[in-house]
Amino acid sequence: MKYKSGFASRLENFVSYMESFAKNHHYHSHSLLFDEYWSDNDYPPELTREYLQGWIRQADGESIARQNRRIYFARKFGLFLQSEGLLQQYIVPKGICAKVPPYCPHLFTDNELKRFFAACKDLSPIPRAPCQHIVLPQLFSTIYCCGLRPGEARTLLVRDVNLSEGWIDIKETKTYRDRRLPISKTLKKELCAFDAVMQDRLTGRKYFFPVQLETCYSKEFSKIFQSILKNAGVFSTKGDRIRLYDLRHHFAFSNLNRWITEKKDAGALLPYLQRYMGHSSTLSTEYYLHLVPEFFPSFSTMTRSLESNLPEVNHES
Repeated sequence: MKYKSGFASRLENFVSYMESFAKNHHYHSHSLLFDEYWSDNDYPPELTREYLQGWIRQADGESIARQNRRIYFARKFGLFLQSEGLLQQYIVPKGICAKVPPYCPHLFTDNELKRFFAACKDLSPIPRAPCQHIVLPQLFSTIYCCGLRPGEARTLLVRDVNLSEGWIDIKETKTYRDRRLPISKTLKKELCAFDAVMQDRLTGRKYFFPVQLETCYSKEFSKIFQSILKNAGVFSTKGDRIRLYDLRHHFAFSNLNRWITEKKDAGALLPYLQRYMGHSSTLSTEYYLHLVPEFFPSFSTMTRSLESNLPEVNHES
């Protein structure tokens, strides 16, 4: 058994239960850290406010977001234990998490994008990833052109890409919403050329953007993105680190901005952008507008007349 604290079997059951339906949560990694914390302090298998103080306290150099994830884990574990009949277990109350400072995405200029993709050409093959100089430029380009979540792009399977008809299937998504995305003629041409090269170099590969024959890139490939940005001389003027996710943000903003500039009915088109990006509601799509305050007033003015035409929806349905 990988756990050693008094909560060993409970933690194993909890992680198995949560990962059976939850996505994009680090229950396994947090459970190991929690088990180590509990074992090092020689605590009995009982959640109390006193015992949890050291766990929920922000560590030196730790981000608020990371601290909040640990607090969230402890709360979920307590609720799980109570559901198992251990009603004396302490539940970390809601509202004790500090608010994460709002992040304003970096919106790339045309010049920055040109420099970034030019710098991608300087990548070299390495033993662990012999085709990275071919794969990564196209992977980043596809994220940018389709507004994909980085995880959706890096785990894209060969069988889910139909280049003859020009679409890709996005499955096992963050919001449990599979979707089929038509791609532009330009991107289709790029992907056809890329696929031809990869079929020759890694015949029978599993992933469309592979590391090796049976493997894809891990989340750590965002570090390569950071390195390319640095080499391209692309930095945020606000002092924030530019994230790989910002390519997806830029896709959303560019489409919304183009519709406004072309005087198209942005309100009517917003649901299409929502579906394409895999958002659960248009509220998630409008998130991009709120992050760019100077742009939202113009969008709000143009769509206000449409509000009375929108039906009420039950957010619980």
